[in-house]
Amino acid sequence: MAYRLVHYPPATATLAELDKSAIAKSVTIHGYLLNVRVVKQMVFANLVDFSGGHNLQVVSFLPRKDAKPAAEALHTQLASLKNWTPVALSGIIVRRDPAIGKRMGNLDIELVPERIHVLNSISDDLMITRDSNFGPEDRHLQIRFDHRLRRALWSRAKIASICRSELERHGFLEVETPILFKSTPEGAREFLVPTRQKGLMYALPQSPQQYKQILMASGVRRYFQFAKCFRDEDLRADRQPEFTQLDLEMSFAGANDVMTVMEALVKRIWEDRRGELSENLKFPLRRLSYDTAISTYGSDKPDLRFDHSKIRDVTVILPHLQNSDPNLIVEAFALKMKSSLNSPHQSINRLFDDVFSRTELQAKKGDQPVIAFIHNSNIARNAELLQRAKFDTREHASRFLSARDNEIVVIQARRRIANGGNTHLGVIRDALLKEGHAQQIVSRAIMDEIVWITDFPLFKLDSVLEPGQGGESGLSSTHHPFTAPRMEDIPLLEKNPLQAKAEHFDLVVNGVEIGGGSVRIHDAGLQKYILEDIIKVPQQRLLQFDHLLKVLASGCPPHAGMALGYDRLIALLNGMDSVRDVIAFPKNGKGADPLIGSPGLVGDKDLQGYYLKQV
Repeated sequence: MAYRLVHYPPATATLAELDKSAIAKSVTIHGYLLNVRVVKQMVFANLVDFSGGHNLQVVSFLPRKDAKPAAEALHTQLASLKNWTPVALSGIIVRRDPAIGKRMGNLDIELVPERIHVLNSISDDLMITRDSNFGPEDRHLQIRFDHRLRRALWSRAKIASICRSELERHGFLEVETPILFKSTPEGAREFLVPTRQKGLMYALPQSPQQYKQILMASGVRRYFQFAKCFRDEDLRADRQPEFTQLDLEMSFAGANDVMTVMEALVKRIWEDRRGELSENLKFPLRRLSYDTAISTYGSDKPDLRFDHSKIRDVTVILPHLQNSDPNLIVEAFALKMKSSLNSPHQSINRLFDDVFSRTELQAKKGDQPVIAFIHNSNIARNAELLQRAKFDTREHASRFLSARDNEIVVIQARRRIANGGNTHLGVIRDALLKEGHAQQIVSRAIMDEIVWITDFPLFKLDSVLEPGQGGESGLSSTHHPFTAPRMEDIPLLEKNPLQAKAEHFDLVVNGVEIGGGSVRIHDAGLQKYILEDIIKVPQQRLLQFDHLLKVLASGCPPHAGMALGYDRLIALLNGMDSVRDVIAFPKNGKGADPLIGSPGLVGDKDLQGYYLKQV
């Protein structure tokens, strides 16, 4: 059997380094040949090396009859090569004759080959054409042939370099923390790693949260790392079971200290990567409290490019929708349309039907009914519920919501104290804005909008969709159980913990949360009280935090920190909808890598070594 182990010369240049100054020089370039074509007595090809330069045209002329046999063999060899054959190509750079060959790639120079080292062959069953479309099982080919994926990887590396430079300028130390951690109830479902010690398992870290707090007690004043994190949760477009976050922590610091450093980092990244889209950013960045974001936009991550169609409290106008429950408030908004719409009736009706026919937007069990209508038309849903208040959909919508003809008005009651990241009315508003913009009905600002969301509730009601901290009180931490309450809200912990606010802040860009941070609890007594008496973590699970309580009790200084979702940040900066497009080898919606075939089956014999068996 013949194997291809090739001796080949080192490259003397990349295509990015070549220009007219290389004319008449001999070069060797490593890359791929494509678009090989025979035109009369000439063979053309294009050489690409992914170095960032233009493709280079390669031209071989049919040798004269008195030429050496090797010259004719070279000509024939070039003509026979399949597209995307990897080569080491040696030859002379010449001035390009614009009359010969297609005008593509580098228009000033071309290469006349003198020797071709073919470095590998291409499988006969692999057909590569200009229209080839490869699936996730061929991720290597996706990356090779999709310039967007390669550009995202370059962007990822470039931004990492910017982050390191900026954080080092601010006195941060890069420290790696362990991947093999232990199971602790922080909020997300964990990946467990068995050991050969019976009953003992590692857990992959949901974040380096506890280790970085330990570093603050270790005399490291400022820490950062690009941390691998693992969470066994649903895999939406913005989530992966393993992901990267830019993690940082500062001792002797509070929320403003962290936010100031993060704003300097954001400013540097945006100036370098977003160009003119950064021109409207004003520092310090705008701040909205959680309560303001929820009551105005129905979301704790509002897209302020749609800084219109705001939600208003209309309880005074429609008190009967409270159903005599003082814990309910009634809210409404009017969707603001472009003033210059062609066929507005048809466009608005289509948008209304498209959005309100979605099953995920229907009111769920326990929700108050959604009332929706198109202003000054007969199209409505549940509008009869307004009759008791003698609410005239024409007159009152204009007076109280500034609604104009053909604008969609939506009304719904909700609980006064919000629980979670959005209200149902906020979800509907977001869907109408996004779909309306896609249909060119709703306007949206061009420039990026970045905002801090602050003063989150310290606790929230447990949800069946999220494991929380596994406590028995029905409450879980909104951020994580190490988040400090606002100092003035400490008395509420005993009386009404749901009203306590946290020293917790999120960074939101164009409606996408790209990072979250908080001041941490540095007092061991307060930390134990929250875990034991408020969340009511079972005693056995509480013991899993003994190491942290010990560290805090050793004179740990006040500290605060933040983590940026790095994959999400890169996706946003590159205009990509999914983080899978900015990760070299992502998992699919089932948590699998189709190229590698992971996760894979493990045999019974291997399982026995870990005291495990299949059931």
